[in-house]
Amino acid sequence: MNESFDQNAEYIVLINGLGSTPESELYGVARVFMCAAQRQGIKISRQLVGNYCTSLDMAGFSISLLKCTPEFLQLWDAPVNTPALRWGCLIRTLYEIQNKHVIAWLESCAAHLTEQQDFLTALDRDIGDADHGLNMNRGFSAVKATLPDIERQHIGNILKNTGMKLLSSVGGASGPLYGTLFIRASAAVGARTELSLEEWLACLEEGIAGVIARGKAEQGDKTLCDVWVPVLHEAKKNLQAGMSPSLLLNTMVQDAATAVDNTINMQAKKDVPVISALAVWAIRIQARPPPG
Repeated sequence: MNESFDQNAEYIVLINGLGSTPESELYGVARVFMCAAQRQGIKISRQLVGNYCTSLDMAGFSISLLKCTPEFLQLWDAPVNTPALRWGCLIRTLYEIQNKHVIAWLESCAAHLTEQQDFLTALDRDIGDADHGLNMNRGFSAVKATLPDIERQHIGNILKNTGMKLLSSVGGASGPLYGTLFIRASAAVGARTELSLEEWLACLEEGIAGVIARGKAEQGDKTLCDVWVPVLHEAKKNLQAGMSPSLLLNTMVQDAATAVDNTINMQAKKDVPVISALAVWAIRIQARPPPG
């Protein structure tokens, strides 16, 4: 190493095998080179060792040095994920929502709605038709029956199938509202088989936006939006603050329970078939959460 080097600069070194030199020998070359560079005061900030540019099975190796600035090193360290070169992205997203998780979530919804059918019907009874629990149980039972056939499909198709099933099997206003939620969410996802937690929250947010648009609801109307909107808002804040995925999901459950409690003393303003009945209907369901 008789060349003149800038001892104030940083360098990247490539120890490149020409084809048939074993990697163990290339690492031996790298060790000798790094010792020589250290003796001459050359600062090697990054190193690549391997067969990157070859000539069939040629023996031997080459050594290349690249002088770089701090800005160049930042670009060099950017994540790379190619067949030939990979670093900075070996660890996948800390928490991913995969199609199997969405399937499990829908199965859990179906089981929970079966368990809570009578409770939801009792809440709905004060409105007059007392069918919400029955409707939702029937709808999600229909969804559950289709899941084995679509469990390997991408998340968008799973959500769209759920929305279409709810539209066709849930009566009253609930079918179009919940159907819209899942269909709008599916459009936001597309043909993806896994999502980051941030993308999953954005997907749900898009679905709720669809419900709000279709039902022309606003916060404070005592609808399901008074639960979903604040829960998603807090979840996004917690995610940005660095909350761990498992804690974030558990916090969402707790926030949802709190949001439901907060609706109890609201005065309902939606789903009133006859405007003149608003006062009587609102009094009857006050001090109860909305069935949705």
